[in-house]
Amino acid sequence: MIGWQHYMMQIGAITSKQNYASKCVQCRRCEKHCPQSIEISQRLKEVKRKLEPFWFKPGMSVARKVMRIK
Repeated sequence: MIGWQHYMMQIGAITSKQNYASKCVQCRRCEKHCPQSIEISQRLKEVKRKLEPFWFKPGMSVARKVMRIK
């Protein structure tokens, strides 16, 4: 399992374009392209549950304001 810090770097938490696991809309289109047949939408639910606690988005919003990132 990846650590919280690694997740923050990978999703671009402090950049202008974030890619949070919680942005997944469960359309499952990505799963058709996965060569390992991974249930990506289900895995993203797990990532959200484990690495995006209730304070995650408000905390990122504050951090982005402090760092003056739009």
